[in-house]
Amino acid sequence: MRTRGPATKWQALLLLFALCSLAACCPAVRSGSYSLSDVPDPAEAGSGAYMDWFRTNTLNPGTLAFVESHAPALEIAVEELRKLASGVDGARVKTRRNRYRPGKPGLKEPHKVEEKIYRDLVNSQARWQEFRNGSSDRGGDFPEDATPAEARAMVLAAAPEAPVALRDIAGVRLIAADLTGVRKLEEVVRKHYGKRIIRFKDFLGKHYRGDGYRSVHFVIVENDRPVEIQIRTEAQNRWAQWEHHLVYKGPFKCNPAVCQYTRAVAEVIHQRETNTCPPPCALPECPAVLLEANRCFEELQ
Repeated sequence: MRTRGPATKWQALLLLFALCSLAACCPAVRSGSYSLSDVPDPAEAGSGAYMDWFRTNTLNPGTLAFVESHAPALEIAVEELRKLASGVDGARVKTRRNRYRPGKPGLKEPHKVEEKIYRDLVNSQARWQEFRNGSSDRGGDFPEDATPAEARAMVLAAAPEAPVALRDIAGVRLIAADLTGVRKLEEVVRKHYGKRIIRFKDFLGKHYRGDGYRSVHFVIVENDRPVEIQIRTEAQNRWAQWEHHLVYKGPFKCNPAVCQYTRAVAEVIHQRETNTCPPPCALPECPAVLLEANRCFEELQ
């Protein structure tokens, strides 16, 4: 594992500048204290208003500093992965769209970190309820009576391997030309990082969840911070981004017709990439609700 020496004066100044930039893009920086009952229901408020609530009400200096502390690890990982990708035909590196670090790879936005902590806390309480009812043999990862502030403090202090740790604040995607390229990239990442790999999920194979999402995930440790590496094809990446904004974090999360359509699109993509789809191998019919919203999946040109 790589480590760095004590922060220099210039590093401290750069961190201060980064925090000021974060504060500029997230003007409502405050203590971030709130109760679970304060959070709006996304189904009632809409996904946009729901996320705006976190941007306005939960940001605090601790979260901003925590997010920025992942920057050195991300920059090292991106540089190394670009070298690895150069050895695989058609492979490229893709990072998050950057809103507050011009010219550098993007980190997860601070209000999305806060929303993820909230969701993890709610899920933890649900597991405690299942434990009390006897339908589960274990409780949640947070204490049963933890507040949002206490959950945040645990996350910000957690080691990368801890159950409550957030491991996708720094994230990189490796885009392959085809499924063979995905497996080649998986091999070179595994060989390069070795014991620094702390998690692996094969959503193309044994860990496939049946929801259409296909990708290979690694979490590696760099500079004492976790970095998530996602490996998938161009078509899989386009589907994942489309579905993410449509269903996973979008306005059609609870729409059965839309969910059925997104899964059907994913299956056609997979059949095309595995050469198991008989011609013409067309995409399924787009439901009316998406036609009206102009949100149907578009073919690669």
